[in-house]
Amino acid sequence: MNITKCLCLAVLLALTAGAFPYNLHAGKLTSLLRTTDAQDFVDITEALKTNDLTPAETVPDYMRKSVPPEEGNVYVILTFSVEAGRSISIADYVLSADGSEYECCGLASQKADFFDPRCFKLNGPTTAKLLFKCPENAENCDVLPAPGFPLAPVKNLVLFKKAEPPAPESAPATNEEAAPAAAAGAEATEATETTETPAEAPAAEEEKTEEEPVPTKPIPAKPTAKAKPAPAKPAPAKPAEEAKPAPAKPAEEAKPAPPAPKPAPKPKQEEESWF
Repeated sequence: MNITKCLCLAVLLALTAGAFPYNLHAGKLTSLLRTTDAQDFVDITEALKTNDLTPAETVPDYMRKSVPPEEGNVYVILTFSVEAGRSISIADYVLSADGSEYECCGLASQKADFFDPRCFKLNGPTTAKLLFKCPENAENCDVLPAPGFPLAPVKNLVLFKKAEPPAPESAPATNEEAAPAAAAGAEATEATETTETPAEAPAAEEEKTEEEPVPTKPIPAKPTAKAKPAPAKPAPAKPAEEAKPAPAKPAEEAKPAPPAPKPAPKPKQEEESWF
């Protein structure tokens, strides 16, 4: 008995450490399919009406019914490659998931595209499919031997992988975190602008200095006249010319003075008249 237990333990360790296919008593477990799609079953009620209790690889459409999994559950389909001289039945294994065990609810042969409640066992060589149901949120499952069956289990089969949480860097920032981040971004952009503008600033200022006189020239003519006094030589020549007419004016103003003596000759005429 101890040797048998040791062998079983060795097989268990080999199975849990490996990947598909898994070697089992009937042959090999080749694949696992988790699905929410409805599956076709033989309608046992219709089969009983015709007293047709023999499993078959084909059935008429009126004996088929499509059954989806219950809400919150999924189907798990295990595919086995059954070797010659071996067999597999719906009573061999149970599916352990989410802390509970679930019995097989259907068996189908390779050639049949439906699960037949009238079929309990398939003999090899053939390909068989065992149908189970389990909660949809179960991530992993174990294929365990049914109570009373000394069969090797298969553990830690992945049903689905949850989406990995985003990295802390890519996590959306809260409003409180977003404000400093935005401020930092604004400062960064300003810094880049300031680093880029100094080289262009002198050119921009030169353009402004060259462009600013253009609008000022037509408005006041004086700035242009003030700009011309740069040559200082013509300025002293003008005051010299202005100084010359200054003495000439008093000479012209003195001219009216001679008419004042004109009345003097009049008394001469009077004197002549007296004579």
